[in-house]
Amino acid sequence: MSYPYLVSSLPMLGIDKQPPMSLEAFVELCQEQLTDVDFQELEALLSVDEQPTNNSFIKEWRAAETQLRNAVARARAAKLDGVDANKWLRTHTGFDVVLENGVASAFQEKDPALRQKALDQLLWDKAAELAGYDEFSLKAIFAYAIQLKICNIRNSQTDSEKGAARLAAVASGK
Repeated sequence: MSYPYLVSSLPMLGIDKQPPMSLEAFVELCQEQLTDVDFQELEALLSVDEQPTNNSFIKEWRAAETQLRNAVARARAAKLDGVDANKWLRTHTGFDVVLENGVASAFQEKDPALRQKALDQLLWDKAAELAGYDEFSLKAIFAYAIQLKICNIRNSQTDSEKGAARLAAVASGK
């Protein structure tokens, strides 16, 4: 199904830009616009417990995310002597060389914030790739949801007020 009105109304996203809305607000907007079946698929995509689905976008996204996490686990284990990454690895379908090489490249970065940005960029780009060329499709909405989630997570990690509050809580022992 095509959703030109919904997609046209969505503000642009940027990986280093302030998110234009919360993920919750986006989900509420989608609930009003998507069919019930498509909305259930969106909920499955954003669900932490990986609800079962037959949607090809969601299956490919989960496989890519798992592959990236596995590559990160292997890269971290390689930096620590005697650590076996195998107990942390999960099975996934397919193999994306870009993800593997991107993780290896990210782990060349000494600055943890820049490393995390590189990993986030890999996921951002993968979501855009999976969206395909129909910018009004459900896949495009799914990609937007993933990218908005990345924006919101990155914004919460770099919010100086929240950071100062966390530091004060840790320093005071609370």
